[in-house]
Amino acid sequence: MIVAAVVVAACGAKKTSDTATGTTTQTATPAAGAAGAPGCPAGPFPSSYSGAPSALDPKQTIPAGYFIWNDSYGWHVRVVGGGAEPAKMDGTITSSAKLSSKPELKPDARAGTVSTTDTTITFSLTPGATPVGFDFAAGCASSSVKFELMSVYGTPQPVDGIYVGRSSKAIDNPFVVARTG
Repeated sequence: MIVAAVVVAACGAKKTSDTATGTTTQTATPAAGAAGAPGCPAGPFPSSYSGAPSALDPKQTIPAGYFIWNDSYGWHVRVVGGGAEPAKMDGTITSSAKLSSKPELKPDARAGTVSTTDTTITFSLTPGATPVGFDFAAGCASSSVKFELMSVYGTPQPVDGIYVGRSSKAIDNPFVVARTG
């Protein structure tokens, strides 16, 4: 007799186990509550936050600042620095409900540090000429996500250096992104 089980994890990974053969496979699927994720009763996040900012296009000079977007795999936060000396860009992200995944540093752990509680992410990133940052998923229970972003000078990041979605900039800092449902 073959017994198979399928589990959909809150962070958006689909894990399939076959107890007859003892094999397990894991494939990426949209994160629960991310843009385009099916079955989220709270509705999606606004489309103005969808897609990586066009300013991250590697064919042009990438400006210094924060780059934030949402897609079917969750939220993405990247920073790029403009100075010759290493500095830190710190911030706090607060979800209105428990996060459905732990942040994952990109491209690797040298990008900085990230710590979490059930609803809060606190980070310190080391910006350079290429983007570094992390990804996370807020989950369906979260009706909003608040971003508080600091500059390399320890003061709130000016809004002209906060790129959100494919072609927008933040209008405030801190700012809150609420679901549209």
